[in-house]
Amino acid sequence: LVRAPSRGGGMAAVAAVEDPAAEAWAGEEAQWEDSEQVGARKSRHMSNLGDTEEEEQALWYDVLDQFFMQPGWACAAAVGYFNEKRANLCSAVPDWTDVYRDGRMEEIAQNDNATTKWEWVEEQTNLGAVANGTPLSSGLWLRGQRYIVCYENVEQVDGMDVRIIFASRRGRGAWIVALRSLVYFAIYDEAGGLGQNQFQCRKAAVRLLRHVVDEGWV
Repeated sequence: LVRAPSRGGGMAAVAAVEDPAAEAWAGEEAQWEDSEQVGARKSRHMSNLGDTEEEEQALWYDVLDQFFMQPGWACAAAVGYFNEKRANLCSAVPDWTDVYRDGRMEEIAQNDNATTKWEWVEEQTNLGAVANGTPLSSGLWLRGQRYIVCYENVEQVDGMDVRIIFASRRGRGAWIVALRSLVYFAIYDEAGGLGQNQFQCRKAAVRLLRHVVDEGWV
């Protein structure tokens, strides 16, 4: 079983995947947890985010809720860390299942719009590739749905390169912000209320960016 963070700070089980490609992904995940992620955590300002991963997760839950959910500008949001291989989400609102689906095979439309190809999709790997500016051919997938990247720009904020990305699908969209090793995204649903649209969601994402920088969380 792959273990995923839950709101309470514990780890909620996600259904096992029997596809052989899942084994390779699990090994990559273990390598991330055992080395690069640990090193990245030690280099961050953990005193600002909590002394334990559980405290950090709870803090992020409250922050995402405050910036996106309470104002009604998004239907879901998540935050995590990324390296050159993948992202690793650590907190989500309202819940983990609102932002993520487990690894699986998907039928991907090709560039000619006439043919399809079955490809393995692991959403956190795809998210990490987008955060690095090197999207995979299988695209961006959030919560089991494919999003098309429509806009990407690298901006300077307090001397740091910040990648801001907008992706959309019918009736929905997502703003993704990546800086240093931190990545977060918010999903809006146009059917979810007057406040959920591309512009309000972006405004909330930029406000959170300013908050993250001012608090020294990167």
